[in-house]
Amino acid sequence: MKFFKSASVKTDMVLVSGLAVFSALLYVPFAADYLFPGESARLAVVWRGLDMADYNLYPLLALFAKGTGASNLLAPLFGILAVATLYCLVRTFLRVRLSDGGTEPQAYAFARIGGLVAAVAFALTPAVREAATHFEPRLFDALWAMLAFAALIPLSGASRAAGLAGVLAAGVLAGAGFADSLLFVYLLPLYVVFVWMSSARNGRNPGGALAAFLVPCVLTAAVFIPCAIGDFSAFAADQTARLRFDFAVKSSLVVPCFAIVPALVALLATRRAYTRGGGWTGWLFNLFMTVLAIVAYASPLAPSSAMRPYGILPVAASAFVSVLVAYIAVYWLVQAFPSAAPASDAEEGPRLAKIARPLGFAAGGVFALVLAISFFFNIFLGFDGDRGRFADIAAEKIVSDLGPRTWFVTDGTLDDHLRYAAAKKGRPLHLVCLQRDFDANYLARLGETVKAANLLGERTDDLVLSLKLGIWPFVQDWFAADTNIAQRAAVFGTPDLWLYADRQPVPEFLFFGADPERFGTFSAWPAYNGLLAAPKGWGSHSLPEIDDPVVRKRLNLRRHMGLVANDRGFYLQTARTDDPAKRDAAAFEMYELVLNTIDADNISALFNELGMADEGYAQAVAKRRELTARMKAVVEDKNRRYRLEGLSIYYGYIRNAEVFARLGLGWARSGLPGEGLNQIRRAIDFLPADNRTSALNMMAALYASDNQQQKSREIYRGILARDAANREALLGLTRLELASGNLDKAAGYLETAAAADESDPRVQIERALLKLMKNDTAGAKAILRRLTDANAGDMQAWSFLAATVMRQIDGTKDAKELAKLEKELSEDILPAMEKQARGASDYYLLTTRAFVMMRKNDQESRRAARDAFIAAARDRPDLAGTRDIILGLDIQLNDAEDAETQAKLVLKSNRRAPLANYVLGSLALRNGRYAEAEGFLRRSVDNEKPLALALNDLAEVLRRDKRAGEAIRFARKATETDPKLYITWETLASSLLDGGGDLDEAEQAAKKAVSLSKGENGRETDVRMLITLARVQFAKNDVKRARGTILKVRRRMNELSPYEQQEFKDFMERVK
Repeated sequence: MKFFKSASVKTDMVLVSGLAVFSALLYVPFAADYLFPGESARLAVVWRGLDMADYNLYPLLALFAKGTGASNLLAPLFGILAVATLYCLVRTFLRVRLSDGGTEPQAYAFARIGGLVAAVAFALTPAVREAATHFEPRLFDALWAMLAFAALIPLSGASRAAGLAGVLAAGVLAGAGFADSLLFVYLLPLYVVFVWMSSARNGRNPGGALAAFLVPCVLTAAVFIPCAIGDFSAFAADQTARLRFDFAVKSSLVVPCFAIVPALVALLATRRAYTRGGGWTGWLFNLFMTVLAIVAYASPLAPSSAMRPYGILPVAASAFVSVLVAYIAVYWLVQAFPSAAPASDAEEGPRLAKIARPLGFAAGGVFALVLAISFFFNIFLGFDGDRGRFADIAAEKIVSDLGPRTWFVTDGTLDDHLRYAAAKKGRPLHLVCLQRDFDANYLARLGETVKAANLLGERTDDLVLSLKLGIWPFVQDWFAADTNIAQRAAVFGTPDLWLYADRQPVPEFLFFGADPERFGTFSAWPAYNGLLAAPKGWGSHSLPEIDDPVVRKRLNLRRHMGLVANDRGFYLQTARTDDPAKRDAAAFEMYELVLNTIDADNISALFNELGMADEGYAQAVAKRRELTARMKAVVEDKNRRYRLEGLSIYYGYIRNAEVFARLGLGWARSGLPGEGLNQIRRAIDFLPADNRTSALNMMAALYASDNQQQKSREIYRGILARDAANREALLGLTRLELASGNLDKAAGYLETAAAADESDPRVQIERALLKLMKNDTAGAKAILRRLTDANAGDMQAWSFLAATVMRQIDGTKDAKELAKLEKELSEDILPAMEKQARGASDYYLLTTRAFVMMRKNDQESRRAARDAFIAAARDRPDLAGTRDIILGLDIQLNDAEDAETQAKLVLKSNRRAPLANYVLGSLALRNGRYAEAEGFLRRSVDNEKPLALALNDLAEVLRRDKRAGEAIRFARKATETDPKLYITWETLASSLLDGGGDLDEAEQAAKKAVSLSKGENGRETDVRMLITLARVQFAKNDVKRARGTILKVRRRMNELSPYEQQEFKDFMERVK
């Protein structure tokens, strides 16, 4: 005890050195030699230059750690410093609180013991130990916060200069900390209280001390944050998300209730608690605080346990808990040795004095025993330094198995580890992460990489254009166009992507390639069975219930390996071989491995074994009863419902034609006809040649919805060549001809279909549409009325009936007839639709209401109609025409932002959509992105019936790019497509003028543009027409008339875009 009572600084240096050695032994030997999954791995790859973040992550920490690439060796150093700093803080605080009225040696002794208890408890906390053995920003944040508190220690001394310097330093440290963590926001009130109370206690000016802290704090934050973080908007968005997360997690109240608040209460209670004479009130209070300390340190409610499910290591909260533990330890020590404690104002009775000492020994002994058990558990049982190693090992295996392939499509599971593994091996690796579809910075960087790699040669620019729509469209188009894709790329967990390359996915070990020569073996599984350890009989259905993100990542990787293993069985079953028995045996072995060892909940493997039983495979037949029972249990479990379209990327393929057909239909109904086509093709592969008609009809319909009318026609005609009366094919061709305006051909197909069954509602719908296109509204209405009378729930018929009545309203001039039709629409048809609709989101009800609103012809009604169509498109994303209507309304509303959003949605499912391509091309033209504009506009005009506006805008792009010949050709085609569209004549005039064409023709075109652009008041609605006319007049040396035209323009300069204003100013300079 004499050693602890010494007032010498050497004593504290010895103790700090001992704590440093203790911490080093605790942390350094266990420092991770791998990237720990999560934020640690993220920082490592970003700071090593292997990836980029939206802003500079942890700029304060980066000053110390970026140069090391977030090395794990820094973690023990930060841990040792944090332990030593916490000792100094607790020791100093307790010495100050114990010295008033007490003997100085005893104050030093108790304070040092308290400091040691806090430091050891902190060092052994699971969250701290884990943070100190792999790179973890929260450990640095806690250390920095403690250093800021440590800077305030001189406030308790006699020197005013030292106190002021400490306050100023603390302000700078805290201000810099705001750039890294919200912790400093949460601690700011505590800093303020500490500064105020410390300065007041020593008789100094609290207001002045507080100003000395806050001013440098605010100034440092205001200067350091903008200078260090880079993109401030990205930083603000991230910090806002973190703030929301902090208050959204289920355990957000556990940490303050059982850790922070009790610790703060303990700090405030120390002066009174450590004096003699506390009596029963003090003992009961501190017994309660002892229970809280045990709960906060050694129970499931401790911060380390409470926050583990969220992947958070609560280092700062653990420091508060350690302070609480130190407070309790010193309190019972004071009770056990009451003579050494400071005296209180109240005299303690002899009876209470006799109770204090044994109570101190008893309660303190129990508390010490609990701490000792907890320390033992934390040292020997509560720490697993290898729990995150699996990610690096799996990544290294993937990089090795990729061989010469340098592109890898991922879902983000192992991205950081893959980059690190490739860098260690000195190999190039380009990751395409499907999960970063909305990360604009990532898409831009990926576009630069694609261009630098010249991925598709001359077609690379077109591929970059697909990237504007998102990662998924980019990968689809790339795989479809690259003939060498199998030797260039692999896919982690989305094997369907290979179908776009018209290739069979080849499951290797941890991913999917497309080269059959790389099928290999699954012999490495036993090692991974241990690496990705799971309880016996584990199934992935329980994955959502797993809280720990590292464990969840590990078991999700195990589930992924079950997917690959299942697909290996599928691949073996579908392979062409001379030995079917051997093939089936190998496939069944894979399914058995999945169900019995890897993932008992893999429903695809269960389906495939049942399928093999149905096909008569002996081993599967022997298990039929067991398999049927397992399938029955899945079916009866209401919590196990799977989306069919998600099975192929979660559990793997099911070898069943009906499943693939339903899967194709599901994708199509989701507005993704391309995915639907791939699945229907696979269904056809499993069907006998004489039983493929239904699937072929479905494929033809999907081609039609994907804007591939010619392929659709070919399939329908092929069906009719084998079955001339096939009604599905006849109706499909009817729809195609109606869409193309070939009414006579449509009528011919329809009559043939009707001959088979005139009562078929689909035949009647098509007949009504045919009559509508021939302007026979009465005939169409009669047919539709019969349909709705026969089946009041036929919402499609009601919708067409409403459209027919609206057309009759537009065509009638008789006031009585008009009133009658409007009443029929509003009081009969719409109420009937509302009654029969399956809900407020019914597609046909929403679109009918929208068409009614559009008739009001005002901005608010158009906006309401647009919103109704958007809701309808969500209900039926497979009906592409709805999106075109939305785009048209966006154009009318001049809502460029929504137009861009809707166009991208359309193009994600149909890259050939003319209107959507036109919208994105036009927006790119408006913003001066000419290469992008040309790409989208060329896609738009590559159509049987190109839009005049798309032809015009493409001509304008080419004109601005000084390609006058092409510009003139497309401008002429635009005027031929829509002669009444004034802008096309202006573009033709400009193109002729800039390309050295016939000036007389250019003048005639410009005059026609001016004439067509005039409104009812005789004034040109578009001033650009006058500019072009003036330019042509000047080119013909008719300067006088050119100047007269220019005068009209100068008064309307504000109507021009920046590009057009500059162009006009340059022209005026020449005219002068």
